Amino acid sequence: MIVLYAGRRPSADDFPESNVDFVGQQIAQILAGLRPSRIVGSAAAGADVLALEAAEGLGIPAEVIIVGDRDAFRAASVEDKGEAWRRRYDHLAGRLPVEELRAQEVPSDGWRAVTRRIVQRGEELAQDGEAVVVLAVSAPRATLDHTEELAQAGLRPDRLVLRIDPARSCAELPRAFVAMPFGVKPYPERGWRRFDADVSYHRVMLPALIDAGYRPVRADTDALLEVIDHTMLREINHADVMVVDLAMLSASVMWELGLRHAWRRSGTIILKPDWVKRPFDIARVPVLSYRRAARHISDAEAIRAIRALQDALRAVPERRVDSPVFATVGSLTEVALPDPPAADAGGVVLEALTQAADLGDADELRFLADRVASSTTMRPAVRTALLEQAGIQLIALDRHDDALAVLEPVARADVGYERRELQERYAHALIRSSGGDDARLAEAERRLEALRHRHGDDGETLGLLGSAAKARLETALAAGDVPSDAVLERAIRAYRRGMEVDPGDPYPGINAVALLRLRAQHWGGGVRDARAARELLPVVRFAATRPQADGDGWARMTLAECALHSCLLTDGCGPEEALVLYRQCADGVEAQQRRAAARQLRLMRAAGDPEEVIDPLLELLGR
Repeated sequence: MIVLYAGRRPSADDFPESNVDFVGQQIAQILAGLRPSRIVGSAAAGADVLALEAAEGLGIPAEVIIVGDRDAFRAASVEDKGEAWRRRYDHLAGRLPVEELRAQEVPSDGWRAVTRRIVQRGEELAQDGEAVVVLAVSAPRATLDHTEELAQAGLRPDRLVLRIDPARSCAELPRAFVAMPFGVKPYPERGWRRFDADVSYHRVMLPALIDAGYRPVRADTDALLEVIDHTMLREINHADVMVVDLAMLSASVMWELGLRHAWRRSGTIILKPDWVKRPFDIARVPVLSYRRAARHISDAEAIRAIRALQDALRAVPERRVDSPVFATVGSLTEVALPDPPAADAGGVVLEALTQAADLGDADELRFLADRVASSTTMRPAVRTALLEQAGIQLIALDRHDDALAVLEPVARADVGYERRELQERYAHALIRSSGGDDARLAEAERRLEALRHRHGDDGETLGLLGSAAKARLETALAAGDVPSDAVLERAIRAYRRGMEVDPGDPYPGINAVALLRLRAQHWGGGVRDARAARELLPVVRFAATRPQADGDGWARMTLAECALHSCLLTDGCGPEEALVLYRQCADGVEAQQRRAAARQLRLMRAAGDPEEVIDPLLELLGR
């Protein structure tokens, strides 16, 4: 996806300076949600600079197009707005590729030449099949200017226009509460081991809601509904619009939808992936269908879904009855819950957590978690739920030490190990933050065994047990020691059992293959382990090539590793296939997945695998 951007410069009416930080945050939320491969625009003070700063913070490549050289453009379009904007422009102009249109070769209305070149550059980049989205930081205008002309260029069937009104402050915007599954979860009904529910929020709901002028608020329903309290109830009741995603037909989400329909006659929008069968209970309620896979939504599918949601959001102010309860019993009166006590900041923190998670701002998440933990006025149930939500997001950002500190009091409070997913997340943070620390690894193993005792064997629990033992192996190898036979056997046994419990999940299987092969070739396992690794390989490859794994970066990395093990288990086999697959993955999977794959390769190298085979793969992944 390519994003072309333009927008207003700071002014008293169109873009007050007091709104600059909030507008920058909205731009960053949209870019983080859409995940464009590149953004293209100019660099004037105001919206342009904010878009470039957001892209820089998110690691998105940007291209700048201006009239004249950088100094002349700065004098004409930046310096009149003050020293602070000049410094921001200088920082960006010194780091980014800037295309300078020669002033003597463009008409007097140079903005039009810049606009046309931005559109042309977008078309050049889109020749590889990428979609084009225009981000206009401006309310619609009747007169034609740079921003409006760029927005007009986005009004094609294969394109999309998103707007942010910089004149409206955060306090002025109505709230939108989103009820949906949260995070990456198993989806047994479709045979998916990892269903990324967040993709629908980031790539569809978030851009559409900001475009429609709402402040999106989202909560981890698994955490918050188990301690349901006034904070969640008020969000469901007070929100000007509530967007509900029926993916997975989550009981908690359906419960939230039922409350909303009982309390509010209108302002509820329901979406569902096209493969979800609409429940009988809402058979007569409009439901928007959209297409998606287990772990991704294509650009074209995202654009179609956003357009449909834009239309539904535009219809909300018409106050049409969309609740089947009020449609059936017309004499009902809407329910209005009382405002929260001034000391109860749960709703405020929930919104801030949503925004920090949208932006991938780990420092802000940790700050908010510390604020929650130290609160003396927040009710314990609210504090517990918000801490868990912050911890989950920190794990997703690979901030495991921070996640550990945030989740520890929550996990320790669950003395009966009732909440398996919470305990697994806490164990994950213990393992990844351990750095070989025996006490943390032992605590993770103790908790995971307690989960097995309480809930029975589970693929995720067993995979984490294997990871804890593998972390001990990595520590031993880093110190130049020979891995303990007992630890190695414990890791292999946990991974193999995880594959038996959940044959559809390639994660424990590929780790079992790796450790069996390494033991066979470097640690005295011999023919028996090599045979076991060869027998497991096709099972793992099948799990990673099922239709349900389409688009899953983890599955693609698994297939690359399968090719590597197949090569190393076969005399005379070259690594060509593995090189091709790792190269394809290098630019096509998320950073977290590349880091995990590189860590696995470093384990193999430390164990004694040939450097001439492993090092080129590490180079592809950026080590």
